[in-house]
Amino acid sequence: MTPKHFTPSLMIKRLAVFRASKAIVARQDRRKREAYTQIANLTLDFLRRDTGTQDDFVDPKLLEFSFGDDAVFVDGKSNFAASSLVVLKNSFHVAMMIASLNDNKFALPRFMMFDNIEDKECDRTGVTIFN
Repeated sequence: MTPKHFTPSLMIKRLAVFRASKAIVARQDRRKREAYTQIANLTLDFLRRDTGTQDDFVDPKLLEFSFGDDAVFVDGKSNFAASSLVVLKNSFHVAMMIASLNDNKFALPRFMMFDNIEDKECDRTGVTIFN
C-alpha cells in the first residue's frame, strides 16, 4: 500500500514545484550572466581609455570578478600598482553604476562617491581624465 503522502496528485504537485523552482534558478542564472557581462564590458571599455602606464589596461580581453571574494581580474591578473588599482576599482564601480542606469532590472543605488582617486599615487593627468 502506498503511504498517504505519496499519492499521485501530490507527487504531480511536487514535480510541478520542482520544475518551477528549476526554471526560476535558470532565469536567475541567465540574468546574473547578463548583468555580469554588462559590468565586465563597460569596465573593459573604461580600462582601454586609461592613459596610465599599466600595459595590461591597453587592450584587455577578459574581466572577471567575484563579489564573494572581493576580487577583480584583468586577463587573469589582479596584482597591480596602487595607482592602477585605483583606475581598475573605480572603472569597475562606475561600470556597475552605468549598467544600473542602462538596465532597470539592476537593484543598485544610482549614486556613488569616489574619494580615493587623488590619494593613491595617481598622476595629475590620470586624475583629470578619470574625473
